[in-house]
Amino acid sequence: MPAFSLGLPVVGMIWALNALMLIKADLVRGYGWLADPPISNLWPCSLAGRQPVLAIATAQDDREARRRAIIYSVGSAPSPIWCSQVLMRCGPAFDINGEPNLAGGFQNRVLIYGLPASLSHGEPGFVARPDPLLPVLRLELEENFKAPNGKMQRIRSAASA
Repeated sequence: MPAFSLGLPVVGMIWALNALMLIKADLVRGYGWLADPPISNLWPCSLAGRQPVLAIATAQDDREARRRAIIYSVGSAPSPIWCSQVLMRCGPAFDINGEPNLAGGFQNRVLIYGLPASLSHGEPGFVARPDPLLPVLRLELEENFKAPNGKMQRIRSAASA
């Protein structure tokens, strides 16, 4: 056993916060966004049955995010190595300086695994919704995992962008 361990709840929280920071950075760089978007056949990645939650426009002439958009989706994992539902990002890879390479191909990558099939109010483990009063987007993420003691742990994270 290691002399020092952060423990699953802390590590899960760090992953969730990193995912929310990435989403916020994509929103800042984007030209527009659409929460709960209808599926577009022009998106660069297959969703493989996952539900699109947020589409972020990467081109000024596509503010509705219908073409080469960054897509955050929730659903079944692409591989059995991931537990439960996953949050995936279809988007550009990053260059050596940490900037997105919009000229390159887009990639589907798992950001977070262990999302519940639905939150307590019937929504997926990741939701993005416009604030009713402010010009911001509310992001909510929930993960479930089994702790070393065998009990289920839940981590909820939220941010506004």
